[in-house]
Amino acid sequence: MQRLVQFDNAEARPTPLLLLADLRMIDPQVELVYVGEGRWWLGAIKPNDERRRKGELIAKQMDMLPIEHQKLPTIQRNKMLARLLMQGFARIEEYFAPGDPSGDVIAQRGTDHEYHCLMVRDFQERDFVFRSEEQRKAKEARVLDEVTGAEEKRASDANFRDYILNDGRDHWHRQARDRKNFGRGGMTGGRGSGLILGV
Repeated sequence: MQRLVQFDNAEARPTPLLLLADLRMIDPQVELVYVGEGRWWLGAIKPNDERRRKGELIAKQMDMLPIEHQKLPTIQRNKMLARLLMQGFARIEEYFAPGDPSGDVIAQRGTDHEYHCLMVRDFQERDFVFRSEEQRKAKEARVLDEVTGAEEKRASDANFRDYILNDGRDHWHRQARDRKNFGRGGMTGGRGSGLILGV
C-alpha cells in the first residue's frame, strides 16, 4: 500500500497495512503515522500553503533549540509534525496504543474526555459527523440564500459588475432595451415620436 507522506522516526513501528486499508475505505486521503511512545497520529492529507508555512515555522523553531534539547521525544515529535505539515498532513486524532493499534486504543488520552475505542469505528463516527455537519452547513447556506434573496442580489451584482466592466458605454442599450417609443425632442414620446423595432 502506498504511503501518502514520507516520514522517518527512530522509534518507528510499522503501520498495520490492514488497519490502514480499513481507514482508507472510509477516506482514501488518510494516513496513520507512529510518532513514538505508543502514540499514533491519524490525519488527512490535504496540502495547502497555510499548512506548509506552519510546518516550516515549527521546523525553524525546533532547529533553533540547543542541541541537548533536540533529542527529547517531544521535540522529535514536533520535528516530525513539521515535516508532515509541509506534506499537507492535517491531524484528526492522536490514539494511544502500547500494543497493536488494530485493537483497543485510547483516544483523547490525558483529558477528561479520554475513552477506549477501536480506531476504525471511531474514525467512521468522526467521518459521519463531519460529513453530516458539512451537508447541514451547505443546506443552511442554500436556505439562507433563498430567504434573504441572495440569489437575486448576486444577479443584480453581476449586472452591476457588467456595467462597471463596460465602463457604462453599453448604458444606452440597457436604457433603450425596454422602450418602444422615442420622441425626437428629448425622448418624450410626444408628437413626432417614432417606434423602434427589434431593440
